[in-house]
Amino acid sequence: MALKGSIKEFGLAEIFELIFHQHKEGVLTMTREKESVVVLFKEGKIVQADAPDHNEALLKRLGTAALLSNDQAGIIRYRIGKGNKSIEALLVELEFIAESEMMRLSKFFTEECLFGLFHWDSGEYQFEQQKVTYNSKLITPLETQFLLMEGVRQIDEWPSLLKKISSRTMVFDDISEPDFDQEDPAGERKVDPEDPFASFSELGDQMEKSDPWLLAQVAGGKNVQQMIDQALMHSFAVYQGLAELLKEKKIEKISQDEKALKRSGHPLDKETIIRGLLAVLIIAMTLGLFVISVPSLQSVTTQTLSPFQKIKTFSKKNEAYFIRYALDLYYLKHHRYPDKLPDLFGADLFGVKAEIIFEASEVLEGWSYKLTSEKGDQFQLN
Repeated sequence: MALKGSIKEFGLAEIFELIFHQHKEGVLTMTREKESVVVLFKEGKIVQADAPDHNEALLKRLGTAALLSNDQAGIIRYRIGKGNKSIEALLVELEFIAESEMMRLSKFFTEECLFGLFHWDSGEYQFEQQKVTYNSKLITPLETQFLLMEGVRQIDEWPSLLKKISSRTMVFDDISEPDFDQEDPAGERKVDPEDPFASFSELGDQMEKSDPWLLAQVAGGKNVQQMIDQALMHSFAVYQGLAELLKEKKIEKISQDEKALKRSGHPLDKETIIRGLLAVLIIAMTLGLFVISVPSLQSVTTQTLSPFQKIKTFSKKNEAYFIRYALDLYYLKHHRYPDKLPDLFGADLFGVKAEIIFEASEVLEGWSYKLTSEKGDQFQLN
């Protein structure tokens, strides 16, 4: 028996409910212009949903998510043409994807494909009854009714999300305060592959735990679509996470050009300015010492102790400038001045050039330093 018609006349929810209540087994093909989606049913439950060329679609998704290399995809294509095993079975057999992860990914990709169908308001459908087989170790049929409930809920909330995030090419800037106690956002998401509702029940957890991961993607310059491709979270969860970050003023919308400028340049914060001034001072001092310490050939024979004393005085003043700038950098980083001058060496203020600039402890010899306030915001250097 073939069931076919227009989506405008017989909506997606009605089609799925009819198949579910009659425990039908077969293939539902939905088309809209150049788009096509094939949904497999077994006893009314959803086994799989994807583009007609499921194998290529799956390889593309895994490649986009950096879970499969081009070489590995080539091997899979070759093996598919040489045997009758499913692509999921080959991925596990060749140990490209773990069995439990393959089950989770199959479920995830099917759900994401089906949620996309709820946005269709036109097109054609056709259901044909036929035998459907699948690998129960790698695919768990989804509860059709629960999926419909979740799909309807998302459709109700999408309009408000799209008002805040109108395009998948949109990029953002991270303006949140750093949280040093936050756990690693890239940590493994543990899912029970045997639970047919696992990925649905995780939607709330995804949105609650996505903040650190999304902030890392924002800082990395990713747009919305790139986040969805690499997150292996539902696009709805990504949108909700970004909307929440916007509401909490942890991120802000910016243009592609602004993002490119921020990534290619270095914002001029206080520390950057001080570092720049310090670099200029180093060059000035070096040139000054060179000019003073290289007198003309005619004056060498009449050189006295006085010029050497002037050089020493000049050098001493520049040492003071260096130390004060270093102290200011330390204050910017730690919000207080160090308890003692040698602490500057361990503060990583100048990178690998620290010892060159200070010439180890020789520069600090002869200098008297002490804090003059309990808060550590004032000092005396003699």
